[in-house]
Amino acid sequence: MAVSDASPASSAQASGLLKVILPVDGIHCAGCVSRVETALLALEGVESAGVNLATGEATVAFDPETVSTHQFVSAVEEVGYHLREDEGEGFEEALKKREEEREEEYRNLLRKFWVGAALGAPVAIIGHAHLIPGLQGLGHDLMRVLWMVSGVLTIPIMGYVGRRFFTGAWSAFRHRDATMDTLVALGTGSAWLYSTVAVLFPGLFPEGTAHPFYEATAVVITLVMLGQALEARAKGKTSQALRRLMDLRPRTARVVRGGEEVEIPAQEVQVGDLVVVRPGEKVPVDGEVTQGRSAVDESMVTGESLPVEKGAEDTVVGGTLNRSGSFRLRAG
Repeated sequence: MAVSDASPASSAQASGLLKVILPVDGIHCAGCVSRVETALLALEGVESAGVNLATGEATVAFDPETVSTHQFVSAVEEVGYHLREDEGEGFEEALKKREEEREEEYRNLLRKFWVGAALGAPVAIIGHAHLIPGLQGLGHDLMRVLWMVSGVLTIPIMGYVGRRFFTGAWSAFRHRDATMDTLVALGTGSAWLYSTVAVLFPGLFPEGTAHPFYEATAVVITLVMLGQALEARAKGKTSQALRRLMDLRPRTARVVRGGEEVEIPAQEVQVGDLVVVRPGEKVPVDGEVTQGRSAVDESMVTGESLPVEKGAEDTVVGGTLNRSGSFRLRAG
């Protein structure tokens, strides 16, 4: 868990570097992750940068005297993505907001999936009419009309349901890169163009080979959209689980300030603070034991029911329960 959650960036000062965690919109694959990381690492003053595809967040360690988060935003936008800066919210509020955004994204993607399914079902039936009882043996002229209907039905599937794939592919192309969007857009777009030429100009092909593949375009886009909807749902559940873990932390912490123990809100604990943990209390933040011994119940983290002995130089996790003994830890 983060030591300080005074902002959604979850910033922590260590060794002269500042670390922030910022949401990134528009990443869908490993290629997206690589592009964002490369853009951030290219900035002078950035020590390290990593993007978590599962949570859609970028973790950046940087020298605040050399580079700012404004430059992060510009660098990420140049490669076709959007990085959001600290909006002054608490960490828990930020998690809740991300959860709500994931839920809204899930509903939007699921709605597009159902539109794609409704339009794609007749396209798939027409494309495989020769395998469906009652539709076998239809005349070529009638089939040609049905193929034209398929081509028309597939247009909104590409323009509405799969629009994000084509815009993402174009953005990647402008930056001389390729992502999953490139693969989907090229495959489905090529299938639609080939099919349209085959239907409108069958004489360009050897006799009997001018067969369209509109169903491939419709099915691929619709199923990939379903996959992304389920992915958004899973990410929302991850944010929800993290927020529930945050709720397990104590609201206050006892720190040593000026030689005296002072009780402060847990989110105000800074890296390097000495925190006092008494028997029966929950550990407020992650850190390393500097003095004292105790047995700590870490079942919420590891699933292990037996308490774990902790002494000097051992690490403890925020939210775990101190069973016996007292100790001091240095927040890290």
